[in-house]
Amino acid sequence: MTLVSHRVFVSAFALSLATGGLTACAQAQPAAKPAEFAPVVDALANDAASLAAKERLAKVREAIKAVRSLSYTAHVEDLKTSSVIATGSISATRADAGGWKVYVAGENTNTKGEKTSFTLGYDGLSARALRERDKVVIERSLEKMDELQIFFTGQSVRHPLAWEVLADEPLATTGAVTLEAAANVQGKPCDVLRLAMPAGASEDDKPADGVATATGATAALRVFVSNDDNLPRRIERINLAADGTMVAGRVLELRDLATNANATLQQFTLDVPDGWRVRAGDREARRAAREAEKTAAPMPEGVTWRSDPSVLTPGTAAPDFSLATHDGKKKTLADYKGKVIVMDFWATWCGPCKTAMPALQRLHEKYKDQPVAIVGMNAEGGGEGDPVAFKKENGYTYELLLEADAVSETYKVRGLPTFYVVGPDGQIVWGGVGLSAPPGSPRASNKARAEYLEDQLDKLIQSVLPK
Repeated sequence: MTLVSHRVFVSAFALSLATGGLTACAQAQPAAKPAEFAPVVDALANDAASLAAKERLAKVREAIKAVRSLSYTAHVEDLKTSSVIATGSISATRADAGGWKVYVAGENTNTKGEKTSFTLGYDGLSARALRERDKVVIERSLEKMDELQIFFTGQSVRHPLAWEVLADEPLATTGAVTLEAAANVQGKPCDVLRLAMPAGASEDDKPADGVATATGATAALRVFVSNDDNLPRRIERINLAADGTMVAGRVLELRDLATNANATLQQFTLDVPDGWRVRAGDREARRAAREAEKTAAPMPEGVTWRSDPSVLTPGTAAPDFSLATHDGKKKTLADYKGKVIVMDFWATWCGPCKTAMPALQRLHEKYKDQPVAIVGMNAEGGGEGDPVAFKKENGYTYELLLEADAVSETYKVRGLPTFYVVGPDGQIVWGGVGLSAPPGSPRASNKARAEYLEDQLDKLIQSVLPK
């Protein structure tokens, strides 16, 4: 074949991709393509496939942005074991000021098959969670959707929500987008989009194509979108090791999805049942705390996790307490005088709490011979968990204080886990809620978030540790 015929082959191939006639092009040309032009032909094919995937994703995003309200039945399973993790009914409608109003009711199922019910609502201004086991309504004023996700996660209700759909920029990714083989979900033909989501790295460190580096892991979303309306019916959230193998995964099916139905505010504003207590956050106090933060002393070097404005303000005195240890001894704040205290308000039913505990154990081992106390403040809230047995079974040896529910009120705990660092002088140094993502990595894995927590607590301890 001459050079001219090579050019004709490549041009015809490119034209066929643009017009969808790849099969016809292949029939019109010799079966064997010249070896020296194989990279060019492959690159054209890859570019066309990538373009098709991105165009499909753009249509999905456009369809999601056109939705004013939605409802579905959530069914969440573990991808590795196929065990059911959560089920529930979800309703959401767009709020006038941006974001979504959300209502969710359902139940979680743990590895023992035990079920725990949940009911949460967010009316665009404040969120409420009804906690049946201790007849408490947890209330918090929120301004952003990422704050809502943290609140829901703190109540162990994360997986039933299609956060990727509710985001301001739905299904956002800086990684590669590919189209996989079509599938059928709930009787609907679906295209399958795979979105690479680099996990645990800063924006500057993210590989452009979303492929794991030798030292980092990645996350991926597989989104099954209906050919009827371009809306997701199934979302697989997958954590991958550096070698590409699946470490963990969750699948959310959006069953009986309905859109643009009329919704009333009452659907998202939960009433307080008779006889229940309210643990409320103060919106104005949070705003005042944010203003105070602007004039607060600078954070120690390397500390990028700012103190949460909803907790006690840094520089104020830590409230006193009197709590029992696992062996019945009483401990007060005065018993820790001269030490740096890291407090962790937690419960055995709290998933993010469990994720954080190995990091706290490592800090305990690092500082056990120094004036530092890592203290687990168990706020079980009337649950049936056994915190003493839990710590023993998992090999956690840092100090445990029991029945800290009343103390958690004093410390303005609005969700679990909540952390405090208290200096040797008894002053609040820092307070944080939940497992925050490292800067620039909003989709960081739980492991990366726990490592970030450990790093930040370590730096905070060092900043006030007596020399």
